[in-house]
Amino acid sequence: MKALVFAHFSKTDSLSPGVLRAIETYARHVDVIAFVSTSTLPTDAHDSLSRVCKQIIVRNNIGYDFMSWKIGLEAIRPYDHFQEIILTNDSIIGPLADPTSLFERLSADPRDICGLTLSWEFGRHIQSYFVRYKSGPLRSRAFDAFWNDIAPNSEKQEIIQRYEVALTAFMEKHGHTVGALYEPRRDFSTPQRLSIWAANLRLNTLGSALRSLRRTLQTPSLNPTLYLWRETLKADLPFVKKELVRDNPTDQNLSLLFNELQMRFGIDATIVRHLARQ
Repeated sequence: MKALVFAHFSKTDSLSPGVLRAIETYARHVDVIAFVSTSTLPTDAHDSLSRVCKQIIVRNNIGYDFMSWKIGLEAIRPYDHFQEIILTNDSIIGPLADPTSLFERLSADPRDICGLTLSWEFGRHIQSYFVRYKSGPLRSRAFDAFWNDIAPNSEKQEIIQRYEVALTAFMEKHGHTVGALYEPRRDFSTPQRLSIWAANLRLNTLGSALRSLRRTLQTPSLNPTLYLWRETLKADLPFVKKELVRDNPTDQNLSLLFNELQMRFGIDATIVRHLARQ
């Protein structure tokens, strides 16, 4: 059996159509879904979710996604009958294509814990937005110890350092293999960074181009979901980070991203922008 724990948040206390579609899609690939939200869900949203989710939990908005995952994991105990558990959230747009092959690749990957992307930012770690755990770690004391240590925290950066970044090293220290379907190199040379920058250059916006150049050259490690979106799509990962489309913190040429999404998935830029705001 397979389970999935979904961490949800909405500023408007609503369930977006994009999230509901994602949940309905995941339900075709797993046996149990626990949906954990820090937002008050309207009755119609609760009814829609109840058709595909075994557990629907609304909790106080503290602790970000790691607290939601902890609560969701506790709700589906014991883990003995699960071969896999996936932890994911609503920070991504997608899946933009049928994820059957993605789930198959995750199941076939021999590593105990497998994410979609690996980042060297703040230290080597798998990014937490979509992670698959096999039965080995699920039955280990290390897994219980890590999740039992999760505590309410309002400091997002501290949560990233203490939980997202630390998870990889902690589980590897206790004998588990950890990796991702897409793993970029740790260091990019200056010519490689210039190539990445040039591939996303917006010639009509000099200020943005210079800001992007400085970030691309000076950032110690390039977050793959924000700098290497083209490479992640080529790796057949059918997701885009909402932050990239909504905020564009690295000054990417989003028109190129939209063209790529249109070509690969037939999805219009207007729809992508709308989904990023949900």
